[in-house]
Amino acid sequence: MNTLSSRPYPYPRSVLLVLLAICLLGAGPSRKEQRTAQQLQQAATEGQHEKVLKLAEQLLTRFPDSEHRLSAHRAAGRSAMALERWREARASLESYLQLGGREELPKLQYQLAICLAREGRLDAAPAALRNVAVNDSDPLRSASAARELVQLRLFAGEHRAAIEASGLLLDRAYFEIPGDLVESRKAASQLDEAQLSALERNHPSPGVAGLAGFLLLEVQGALLDSPESDPARMSFARRHPTHPLLSEVPGATAWAAEVTGSAGRTLGVLLPLSGRYAAVGELAQRGIQLAQSRAEELGWPAVEMITLDTTGDPELAAAGLNELAEQHKAVAVLGPLLSAEGELVAQQAQELALPTLMMVQRPGLAEGRSSIFNTWVTAEEQVDALVEHAVQRMGLSAFAIAYPAKESSARLAERFWTQATAAGAEVTSIESYAPGATDFRETAMRIKGTHYLKNPPAEADLPLPFLDQRSKPQLAKLEAEPPPLPRRGSDEELPAVVVPGVDFQAVFVPDNYKRVSMLAPGFLFEEINLGSHLPAQDYPPVVLMGGAALNHPELVSRGGKYTEGVVLVDSFFLDSAESTVQGFAQAYRAAYQKEPSIIEANAYDAALLAQQLLADGERLSRREFQRRLSLASPQESVTGARGVRTSGEMRHEMLCLTVRKGAIVQLWPAPAKAVNDDETEPGPAGNGETGSGPATEGGPTPLAPTESNKP
Repeated sequence: MNTLSSRPYPYPRSVLLVLLAICLLGAGPSRKEQRTAQQLQQAATEGQHEKVLKLAEQLLTRFPDSEHRLSAHRAAGRSAMALERWREARASLESYLQLGGREELPKLQYQLAICLAREGRLDAAPAALRNVAVNDSDPLRSASAARELVQLRLFAGEHRAAIEASGLLLDRAYFEIPGDLVESRKAASQLDEAQLSALERNHPSPGVAGLAGFLLLEVQGALLDSPESDPARMSFARRHPTHPLLSEVPGATAWAAEVTGSAGRTLGVLLPLSGRYAAVGELAQRGIQLAQSRAEELGWPAVEMITLDTTGDPELAAAGLNELAEQHKAVAVLGPLLSAEGELVAQQAQELALPTLMMVQRPGLAEGRSSIFNTWVTAEEQVDALVEHAVQRMGLSAFAIAYPAKESSARLAERFWTQATAAGAEVTSIESYAPGATDFRETAMRIKGTHYLKNPPAEADLPLPFLDQRSKPQLAKLEAEPPPLPRRGSDEELPAVVVPGVDFQAVFVPDNYKRVSMLAPGFLFEEINLGSHLPAQDYPPVVLMGGAALNHPELVSRGGKYTEGVVLVDSFFLDSAESTVQGFAQAYRAAYQKEPSIIEANAYDAALLAQQLLADGERLSRREFQRRLSLASPQESVTGARGVRTSGEMRHEMLCLTVRKGAIVQLWPAPAKAVNDDETEPGPAGNGETGSGPATEGGPTPLAPTESNKP
């Protein structure tokens, strides 16, 4: 008998089943793994950071698939941070994330950002810290991240960026005085006054701008309560009436109250109503008066207008602005009208924090000045619209430029060249001419290149006035010294060089209607086929193009048939079918028995927009008026005004016009066809666009200055 087989089994059947299940399903955590995890947790609770790191390493090395690996990485990261072993801490925290850990994610993002900063990782730390400073809802973590960013920027010698980082504390109301000011002063000590001033003027964050302004006052010694520093401190208060540092500037709280408090419903107006430019000032005043009448028709509450005469003197204009601000408590100002007054008034208005809607031709006055806006249609805006129309709608791809040799015109030639190139077109020829020129035949020959065939380019022929970085493309085509072109009517064959109308399809001329009316016949005489006067099979058509300074009936009366087909842009067209334009024109004729010009139209639009912002009857503060103005779109406009750009310049929708059958007519947007008009003629590029209506009587606008619009 087998004694082993007869001996009873030492374990119950239930135990055998459990052991079998363990074998089938896995044995689960070993006793050693569990003991290590428990020791790790206890060490973390007791703050034994070295032990935590040792136990975490043991657990993760011996049991890589442990169910405790997430908590081990997290505990190791915290302990490494406590021991200031930043790289090791970051590695552990990143492993935790990669394995899917998401517990207390905002806190984890903060810890990672701190590790990156302490490692000196300038490539990644600033973005991580800024993300926490801006988005973390926990004030302690947000403020700590912002301060860490300040320190990192200071350590890297990035002093402007350090001030910007302090602005994060100001924006979230975590800035502590005087502690955070100490760090800001360290950064400011490495910047000069011009850099601080630029930061204050141009930075989009109110917190940063105000901090830079405060630091500038401190650098200038203007924080002392003295009569000498009153203007600087007053200006700061009006520019930053709600800034947290206002309480640190003597007298600033009271001055700020004047800006944030109710400023009433008074609009100031600065115009030259006597002196050399009185006629221009009177035209603008007419436009403003019509705007008041229109506001009344629309049922808007009455607005008091106080007009001061500047006489065209910048000093008087600045003094008038101060009077409107201090004595009359104007909520905003319309004007000035003259470029000569613009710079001084812009400086004064910015210091007073007084919203000012200027109507000047000089560009750039509003740039970097939050209180300054300019409603005039800029020449640059016209150039951009002209290039867009020529390339996108007319399909042109090659241009020539003829410009008067003066800086303002060269600036527009450069812009046209740059914009055309950006649009995929090219400039194949360019030439300048004397501002007072009357004969343009030689200019035409130089643009074609035929002048240089008989007269090889000399040193005097090479420069382009005021365009030092540019050269004449047509000269590059003459390097092979080809034979000269024959005159029209000759039996000789045309050589394969510089064929008029082939190298360029249009000529851009940034000049006024008087000069262009003389230029057109000179170009045609030299076989540049303007207006399709020459056989198209031999001389491809060329379009003459310009800006709003061509929008004058004398362009046609002076130039006659030679100006046929000219294409131009303008924001104001008296014969527009738009009801707002026709209503304005009819009201003007009824009141003054004359035709309005762009001067009256622009003043009308500026005044109507200012009244629109006050139409709800509220007594706005200057600050609120400025905010609304920066966001508003005009309810009505006769100059195509569509709202203010971030630069402070008004954005306009431009019209494209052309000369057809001896009249300036609208080309784009295409006007509605008249009921009895069965005739459709192609535009200058053969695109089938039509236009109708007599020539406008509106005055020129400043793509090219004229004697009448130089102010």
